[in-house]
Amino acid sequence: MRKFNPVPPLAATVVVGVAAAFLASRPAPAQQFIANQIENLISTATMTVQIEGLSGALTGDLRIESVIVSDPQGTFLTAKNLAMDWSPLALVRSNISIENLTAGQIVLERLPAGQPASDTDQGGGFSLPAITADIRNLAIAEFVLGEAIAGTRARLKASASLTLADDPTKLDVKANIDRLDQPGQIALDVSYAPAQNQLAIDVKASEPAGGLVATLLDIPDRPAVNLVVNGSGPLSDFMANGQLIVGGEQAATLTARVNDVADGRRLAASLNVAAERFVPEQYSQYVAGGANLDLQAVLRDDGTYLVEQGDLASEALALQTKGVLDLSGAGNDLTLAVASRDGSPIALSFGTPPDVTGLQVTRLDGTIRGAFTAAAVNLSAKLQRAGYGDYVAQGLSLDAKSPGFDLTGLKGPLAIEAIAQSIEAPEGIAERFLNGPLKIAANGALTENGFAFEPSEATTDVATLNLEGTAALNFAIFDLNLRSRFQTAALSAAAIPLAGAKTSLPRQFTRAADGAINAQKLAVTGAGLQITGNAGLMGGEVSADIQG
Repeated sequence: MRKFNPVPPLAATVVVGVAAAFLASRPAPAQQFIANQIENLISTATMTVQIEGLSGALTGDLRIESVIVSDPQGTFLTAKNLAMDWSPLALVRSNISIENLTAGQIVLERLPAGQPASDTDQGGGFSLPAITADIRNLAIAEFVLGEAIAGTRARLKASASLTLADDPTKLDVKANIDRLDQPGQIALDVSYAPAQNQLAIDVKASEPAGGLVATLLDIPDRPAVNLVVNGSGPLSDFMANGQLIVGGEQAATLTARVNDVADGRRLAASLNVAAERFVPEQYSQYVAGGANLDLQAVLRDDGTYLVEQGDLASEALALQTKGVLDLSGAGNDLTLAVASRDGSPIALSFGTPPDVTGLQVTRLDGTIRGAFTAAAVNLSAKLQRAGYGDYVAQGLSLDAKSPGFDLTGLKGPLAIEAIAQSIEAPEGIAERFLNGPLKIAANGALTENGFAFEPSEATTDVATLNLEGTAALNFAIFDLNLRSRFQTAALSAAAIPLAGAKTSLPRQFTRAADGAINAQKLAVTGAGLQITGNAGLMGGEVSADIQG
């Protein structure tokens, strides 16, 4: 990376002062030039920013009539009557000094669409930015959240102040948010002063029935919501407590404590949530009796986290994890285990009828080592049943491994070995081709476009299937080379004199985006039999060219 020497403070002061005097003496065209430069700087290929009515650039009283932000789907954010009374020369000292930062109206109709994923954070543990700031008054007279975000259109106002110092380090934040169209308020007060070994947190939020929080969380009947979180004391022995009341009933409680240890700070936290009330009905069985999180961890000075105990449990299931968590590096070394509390299988289902995948998981164990973008992953699972439609595997054991899987993008090399003790299938298939255990050895990768199969194999007592090629995640498009070998008796005992004891069937299957399916290089080969050709299916019409 190229590095530049910083401009000396005196020179920077002169440059900024001359620029400010020049722009203050220039009419609108000079101000519009600055606006255009700002637009070009912050706009991207997928997001456009338009600034209108800029005045006071680099003086002390910046004004903007409107800002419009658009993405490929159109405008999603507008802001009007923006004003900032500040000290531009303070930037020379890496300080942001603002007396007033106000907006007449900000409308956020929806979240931006079509934006590229942000780069993975390469930082370590938490640290304050290398600047100082003093924002004495931040005020938004009207902040409108669109229905696409809040489920219902909501009008709010906000006021805040911020102090960020570096010698000694200190952070003070105060904020108040109020609903304009109905009752509702959030108040936040945070003070962080590590040099004085002090931390104070005070959060209060309340809304009547039908409020924004209940709507965002999709809580049935939209009850009243009240939240309180507070804590204060030395960082070396800090404790915080929190409580969430929903509809007049306790919905969650939080207790957290932080103590100094030799290599960082130890965190002990307990969170109890009456989750059964707030999850969709099809998932309520998994959080019966509430969900309880117990965490014992050390926040190390190097930015990593030593998880000594991480338990998430309900009456139905338990998840346990421990090890080293390194969010931005390659130091991860984690183990996890999921099982039911009483040993019975955990029933899971995905999709909608008739395309439903059903799983009955007895246990799941795994390890993750290295960076999340290239992790060594090992997973093992025991399933009582696993099925899709008319096909059901019984007594399934599965092992999945990857030497470098990207957990953030869900892509990378993958090898799977599985054994099912028996298979249920439509009449005629199970008894002919699925006798005995089914063994699968799949090699390949998950990619941005779907599956990439390297030579893979599935075997039973009477048949073997080899697979290679590519397919979309939903198999709407695929290009697969298949070769099956099976005992001819599984097809018909009467065919043995003609084809011999074993029959081979290689072919190439493709499915295009328009749904056209083609089987090319078909070949049925036995001791005294050879049939070759091609076949296709498009729009309900079958075409074939078979020889033999």
